[in-house]
Amino acid sequence: MEEEKNQHTETNERLGLIDFHTHSCGCASYQGTDTIVVQSTFLHESPHPRADYYTTGVHPMDTPAATEILDGGPELLRSVVIEKRDRCSAPLLALGELGWDKRSSTLSPREQSLLVSWQLDLAEELSLPVVFHMVGHWDLLMAEHRRRSPHTPWWVHGFRGKAMLLCQLQEAGLFVSLSPRFSWEGTPRSSAFLLETDEETGSLPASYRRAAAALGISLEQLARDLRRTFATLLPQ
Repeated sequence: MEEEKNQHTETNERLGLIDFHTHSCGCASYQGTDTIVVQSTFLHESPHPRADYYTTGVHPMDTPAATEILDGGPELLRSVVIEKRDRCSAPLLALGELGWDKRSSTLSPREQSLLVSWQLDLAEELSLPVVFHMVGHWDLLMAEHRRRSPHTPWWVHGFRGKAMLLCQLQEAGLFVSLSPRFSWEGTPRSSAFLLETDEETGSLPASYRRAAAALGISLEQLARDLRRTFATLLPQ
């Protein structure tokens, strides 16, 4: 375990990795490394001091925040997000994670769609990228993307689906952040992605190694490619 921890730290320090989607426990694990850390926060959660950037939104499984915003409407959503953006020292990178959860959310599909719509309106107003949590309902996501033709990137976090779905998302103009459990077998050799740990703390170096091997490039080249991809998300 100690050897794995040292390898994790050394890889991070040597390459300057990016964890596009982690949580508070993940942030704490990056103390002493130069990993770029993006923390996903619930609407009323403050970023961890180690977070370099954060995202925030109404998660489809955050029932208290969802109920509050459904009662208060898009004006309340806007005021909460802007107050948090102005209060927090870390930059707000994107809205999310937001989306649809067909399996576990206590909200109806109509309620989830309403929350998604309000948050996408706000993302357009604030010129922010969007990070999606998706469990099913891919048709809704792609239909919404076609309808809106957004000016900022939409990312699906934690992707570990099949190659056909990945191709459909990429052809539609959406981007993916790959789960630590993503399988590269049969997938297109594209570098238009980012990597994340989500709740699997310590998995980032292994994900980088698997991606580099699948793409047939060095770890150093992959790290440079992903930093260039990430730079397109940074506030101008």
